[in-house]
Parts: sequence; C-alpha cells; structure tokens
Amino acid sequence: MNREPRKAIQCTLKHHLGTLRENEKGWSREVNVVSWEGAASRLDIRDWSKNKDRSSKGVTFTRVEVERLRDMLAILNTSVIEDSGIPTRMQDVQVAYEKETNTAEQESEQESQEYPFASEEESDADEERAAV
Repeated sequence: MNREPRKAIQCTLKHHLGTLRENEKGWSREVNVVSWEGAASRLDIRDWSKNKDRSSKGVTFTRVEVERLRDMLAILNTSVIEDSGIPTRMQDVQVAYEKETNTAEQESEQESQEYPFASEEESDADEERAAV
C-alpha cells in the first residue's frame, strides 16, 4: 500500500505552563498554550520529544472547556482516581453546565478572547500574522 507522506502541522507555542512528568527516554508531558495551524490559542496537553521536534497525540481545550475543567478539578477528591468511584459533587457540576444557555455567539466570543497570561509580544505577532 502506497501512502503519501504526512504534511507537517504548524504549531506555535504561545506559553509553556509546566511539565507534568518526564520519562526515561526524554519525552515530557507538558501543559502549554498553543496555536495549531494559526488558529485561536488553546490549552494543550501532550508528550513532546526532548528537542521538541516530535509530539504524541494529546488533547486541546478551548477557554470555555478549560473553565469547566477547572471547576471539576476544584472539587475532585483524588482518591477517586484509584477507587474508580464517582464523587457526588461531580454530578452537581454536570447539572450546573446543562442549565447554562450559551448562544453560539457567546461561546464564539469567549473562545476568541486571549488567554490572560499571553504576553504583549505574542499579541503583536498574532496581529501581524492576521494582517497578512
């Protein structure tokens, strides 16, 4: 079977928040704010090679998703991870989000807002890129 080579995906690291772990091969699981293919910045969690030229599959979150995740983690009892039980208050969080009625316009506006920790230099670079 002939496969065409994969197209390189453009990733711009906006802000490195921290490293969760590093394995014996030098790969590190990082939390960053990135822009994929010039799109809006998102929170990104994935493993990166030592020299940052390769990455694993990971997850990205919009601003709204980060806020919801933050709320859920704030009430998480970490013992539930080993016990595989469900904390009762976690169900309360889900109900609260189901009651929210965000219009598509409100969600779009929230997602397009810059992260509060982005530097002015990064904002200037984004504006220059948008002007092209």
